Amino acid sequence: MSAARRLLLPVVGRHLVREFLAAFALSLAAFVVIYVTAEFFDRLDSFLRHDVASGAIVRYFVFKLPLVATQVTPFAVLVGALVGLGLLARQNEFVALRACGVSVGQIMAPLLGLAALISVSAFAWNETVVPYSAHRWHEIENLEIKRRGPASVFAGREVWFHGRAGFYNIDRVSPRKKTLWGLAVYQLDADFRLARLIEAESAVWDGTRWQLAGARTLEFAAEGVREQRTAPPGFAIPETLEDFRAVSVEPEELSYGMLRRQIKDLRRKGVDTSESLVDLHLKLAYPAASLIMMLLAVPLTAAGTRVTSFAASVGVGFAVGFAYFFLVAFTRPLGQTGSLPPALAAWAANAIFALVGGFYLWAHESAAALHGTSKQDKATEQRLTSVPDAKHPAVAEAPSQRQPMAQRLVPRTSRSSGGACSPRSTTNGSLPYARSKSSSSGGRPPAMRTYMVLSRPRLTGSRWGTKRAPRVAPAARSS
Repeated sequence: MSAARRLLLPVVGRHLVREFLAAFALSLAAFVVIYVTAEFFDRLDSFLRHDVASGAIVRYFVFKLPLVATQVTPFAVLVGALVGLGLLARQNEFVALRACGVSVGQIMAPLLGLAALISVSAFAWNETVVPYSAHRWHEIENLEIKRRGPASVFAGREVWFHGRAGFYNIDRVSPRKKTLWGLAVYQLDADFRLARLIEAESAVWDGTRWQLAGARTLEFAAEGVREQRTAPPGFAIPETLEDFRAVSVEPEELSYGMLRRQIKDLRRKGVDTSESLVDLHLKLAYPAASLIMMLLAVPLTAAGTRVTSFAASVGVGFAVGFAYFFLVAFTRPLGQTGSLPPALAAWAANAIFALVGGFYLWAHESAAALHGTSKQDKATEQRLTSVPDAKHPAVAEAPSQRQPMAQRLVPRTSRSSGGACSPRSTTNGSLPYARSKSSSSGGRPPAMRTYMVLSRPRLTGSRWGTKRAPRVAPAARSS
């Protein structure tokens, strides 16, 4: 490897990506099944109460699958990384990679690239497939399950509702705020000609009736158009808030471009768009959560064997995932009510978890660098400043009394005639290893033990540190 360390290691990257993808696919399928099963049993009472056909139930969940897949993708990335990479850590593969000089950054680079690709794919999926499928499953819920009838026609950026007081044109229905924004009521005469137009900037549900704000009325008669700045006497909208929930357009039914155009139209009409702005930013922040989860999972698993077992990996994944979604659920209403800026409310969870992952990575790299430097400095200091032991067979004799190489490779205990570690006699005069391998040094021959001592740099001379002795080659094993 060159001086400039390569960030991408192809062989290591392919191995890590392959292990992650297997665990990610399994986690994604498992979470989709869990989500659909929980949704089915949660809505089972409604299905039985409305006597819904089995075909409608199947189509309801089929069209909801694209949205479910995007919602559980960050979960699957987190658990897939913890499980797949955790199994590698359990087999000490990360320890081997670090011993070979591979940093956590080099381990993380291919995985972060793959997570970025998953995030981009999730955003494209939300822009193309999810709006149509979400509109279809909402339609199945209203028409075939709750049997509310085809009361609305969605034309892209507005809602048309055929109510009992006329035809309603609504810019935006906000069930959370119990408000209809940009309300226009068209009333026709017996000949289906426009007789009256009632406009209101907003209509707020107070629990019993709708309170109109900024209302005006246009009367169309044969003599001309007459305008008044209030609603007609005795006029009331007979529908309740629950009736308008059926025509409310959920954010998942709109793509990023459609929602942005709707916000521009609402702003031009003076309608509050804080709720829509939070949903607009979430369409970017939520796909990016996959990248954030990978940034958090890789340092956790590369640190060693802290998360090794499958149960522990899944448990940590559930805990972190629920913490993320809890934070999103907490900040989103704050942004919709104006307590937080819309961008901050949408990106707060991503920012917090990115900081946690970055801090964990920095702490792990700092600890590893400090541990490695301290260990290297200690070894160098011990080698250069320690005083040799005069009892050691390699340095016991003075330089003038050194023996031949072959004799110095044998421990001092083996030079006696009756020693337990005496070498075998050979015909060519070479020094073989000891016959017995069950010695106190763990099975190494005595000659090999001595060679390992002499292979380290050795200080010689009248004063320690004036000269280093050359390394000694091992004696050849005789047949």
